[in-house]
Amino acid sequence: MLPRTFIRPPPSLRAALRSAAGPATRPATRNSPRPLTTAAAPRRSILSRVARGVALTAGAGVVLGAGTLGVALATADPDALARGIRAELPDCDLFRDADARAPFSGKSTAQVAVSMLVFELCRLSWLVDAAPHLLNAADTLGMTALAHAIVKGTFFAHFCGGEDAAELGPVMAALKRHGIGSILDISIEADLEPEPTTHAERAAKAMRDEQASDKHRDLFLRSLDAAAQVPGALIAVKVTALAPTSTLLATSNALARALRATEQRAVSRAEWTAVVGAQGAALFDRMDADKDGQVTATDFLHVLTTDMAANDAQLQATMQALAVPAEHAAGFARLVDRMLALCAHAQKKRVGLMVDAEQTYFQDAIDVVALGMGRQFNAATTESETPVVFNTYQMYLKSGNPRLNRDLALSAAQGWHFAVKMVRGAYMNSERAKAAAEGYASPVHDTIQDTHASYASGVATMLDRIESAQEYAKSATLMVASHNRHSVVSTAEAMTRRGIDARSGRVLFGQLLGMHDMTGYALAAKEFPIFKYVPYGPIEEVIPYLLRRAQENNSVLGGAALDRMLLWHELVCRFKRPAPEASAERRTGTTPAQAV
Repeated sequence: MLPRTFIRPPPSLRAALRSAAGPATRPATRNSPRPLTTAAAPRRSILSRVARGVALTAGAGVVLGAGTLGVALATADPDALARGIRAELPDCDLFRDADARAPFSGKSTAQVAVSMLVFELCRLSWLVDAAPHLLNAADTLGMTALAHAIVKGTFFAHFCGGEDAAELGPVMAALKRHGIGSILDISIEADLEPEPTTHAERAAKAMRDEQASDKHRDLFLRSLDAAAQVPGALIAVKVTALAPTSTLLATSNALARALRATEQRAVSRAEWTAVVGAQGAALFDRMDADKDGQVTATDFLHVLTTDMAANDAQLQATMQALAVPAEHAAGFARLVDRMLALCAHAQKKRVGLMVDAEQTYFQDAIDVVALGMGRQFNAATTESETPVVFNTYQMYLKSGNPRLNRDLALSAAQGWHFAVKMVRGAYMNSERAKAAAEGYASPVHDTIQDTHASYASGVATMLDRIESAQEYAKSATLMVASHNRHSVVSTAEAMTRRGIDARSGRVLFGQLLGMHDMTGYALAAKEFPIFKYVPYGPIEEVIPYLLRRAQENNSVLGGAALDRMLLWHELVCRFKRPAPEASAERRTGTTPAQAV
């Protein structure tokens, strides 16, 4: 592991630097004469002094660290490091023959060193916390280009695939050589923002939002084309990029009222209209197909997904029956049209499309769109193909398993293949903060143990369906998208017990690019389908994603400690055994690297 002084010089050196720089950086003393000029001498701004101080400290740290690094490399024992890595891994079949150097095959020593630097920087809590402020300061000082160049050469180079779809080919090909698939993830994020106060401003904003949504649809279409260049690749889609967030919020609120009323038990006509309003009476009659005077969430979703496949006018009428304002009902119909275009193109290109989960206040609308697309495009999926549409379930939510079971029942009733990406979740802090600020119960599980139990239960539910379904159309595909080694190992072992072939394509695994590579490459070596999320986009668009990765890797509990150990082991091996990097076979991954 790199010493801390590689990044931060010791106090004595910092004091010496301050002393040496004193006359140039401190204001004049009380007894010093003022400059004989007509204007006061300019003083550095606070931001300028902070930036200069950071530069001095970082520069000194790198200079000092270069010598320290050389000593550390010369004295480190690769065999002892390998034993330390082995001690961190579970004693199980998946990791028994795992190759600690496989993730670095084909990477130059410079690339490995940059990755090591990135993880070392992630250890510095003060830097991770200050990063957004430092980037803002760079903008204020006119140093945006420099800041972006630094980010691009470090965090972006490690965690991202490129700035546009054209740059992704080599990254995807390199992963494919190791038996790892790609999930292309263009970084487009949106959240709620204040609504304009005047009608004219609202109309102008609505037009801009619709134009942006069409532009994003076209970007996703290009992402599908890029993914199609490597067989088996997938793409990720954020629904908030395809509609104004005000439309998503309005429709999600209306859908939430209807779903919460019908999820726990069947409701009567009077109970239904009490929730959605008198204008929903005709919709109740359509849902009550067996004419028993009661409807359930499955009845509601069946009608809604049917209308999504019909026409815009029918869908808008249904949304207005739920008391969605006309402009948002029309906006929701346009969202569905954009998703239909994406899914049709995905089907044509034989590329799977993963609908990402987002904040809970958008999630009911996102779920309904994903269910409608799944019904329309997964029904024709054959056993030799990847399902066209996956929906994402966040199991850190208290509603995670109930939603999963609800949608699993719907897919079985309608006869289409249910494809799921299962994650723990990415919005815990903001969800809890919003709940506390607005006075409602947090939607997130109260403890990490509850989240682990929720995730395990969801995996078991999906494996039950995969194991028991006789017809492929009524079966399921599960992606275990997790960096938690226990979840990965327990799923792999459960597949063995249940007789689910790793090569069947019914259970997949997913991880983020540049994280937990030991687990990913171990899965690939055992022929489990493993995919890496490959984010891409312009630097300024990707920075929010990179900040989240820095925060996630700031904690040793997140698993980054093993990533650092592996990188340090690789650097030491290359320093003492340089031959592998020069080997053509090692670059192409055709010869096994040194096993732990």
